[in-house]
Amino acid sequence: MTKEDTKIFIDTNIFLGLYNSNDSGNVKAFMKSLFKNKNVLITTEQSVNEYLRNRARIIQDFKNSFKEPAAPAYTSFISSFPEFKDYLKCLKELKARRKSVIEKIDRVLSDTKEDYIYESFIKLWKAGNTIPTTDECIGLATKRKILGNPPGGDKTSSGDEVIWETLINTLKCNLMIVSKDRTYTQNKEFLKYEYAAKTGYELEVCDTVHTAFSVLGIEMDPEAIEAEDTIRWMDIIIQALEQLGGRATLSDIYEECKDLVALFHPDKLNNAAMESTIRRTIYQHSSDVTAFLGKDNVFHRVNSGVWELRANG
Repeated sequence: MTKEDTKIFIDTNIFLGLYNSNDSGNVKAFMKSLFKNKNVLITTEQSVNEYLRNRARIIQDFKNSFKEPAAPAYTSFISSFPEFKDYLKCLKELKARRKSVIEKIDRVLSDTKEDYIYESFIKLWKAGNTIPTTDECIGLATKRKILGNPPGGDKTSSGDEVIWETLINTLKCNLMIVSKDRTYTQNKEFLKYEYAAKTGYELEVCDTVHTAFSVLGIEMDPEAIEAEDTIRWMDIIIQALEQLGGRATLSDIYEECKDLVALFHPDKLNNAAMESTIRRTIYQHSSDVTAFLGKDNVFHRVNSGVWELRANG
């Protein structure tokens, strides 16, 4: 595969995952790399619409998880301490700062110009490299859904099928799909065979943009590579739950994930919001909560604070 005969399709969840990045500089470096090499990139109208539908839901979830600090329980004995008065002042300041953050989140939700990821995403795909959805592809996707052929991890919609039919019925070149979605990664050989039979060209599936770029001889800055988070948090959480017997409280999941990170993924130790990242990842991969991204329905909420691996997730 070369830059001259290959296109790269980046799955929607790669872009949605940028909202989980702990470093805005890394995100900007990542998007800069995409713009620099936009001539090898391709997307579909369905993919763009999926991003637009899920963006607001993810940001709203961040807002909902940004809880107001609780007022302390105290007695007259404790309230007489000079230190306690200082504490109340700090708490008041903290509430004021939280209000400012919430207001900023609301501005980002209502005004997309406040959202760097959104603005970059839209500009990237205005370059004429977005394939429109046709009625023919929708019909083929419906047939694919009925037959049970991959891709297709969502039981209620045919988004993945529409994307795949759009790609194989439009492109006449080698294709690299970048996705962490198991509907692609677990069905790689089937999709490679079908793509070759339909187009006469090669297909490769990988889980990061920098891997796809490296195949084509394109280098990415280290900061851009870090934005992709090469080891998925979802995989770490799955391993943690398996070691905990398949079901556990959030607090136990946190601790088990921290142990796994310390032992096997030390590059993630600089994540200052590890528990928040773990919780958000669980929510985004569970149809039991509104933050669900619609793919990889892996986790089931047993009750408040207790989670398990979903059967056939």
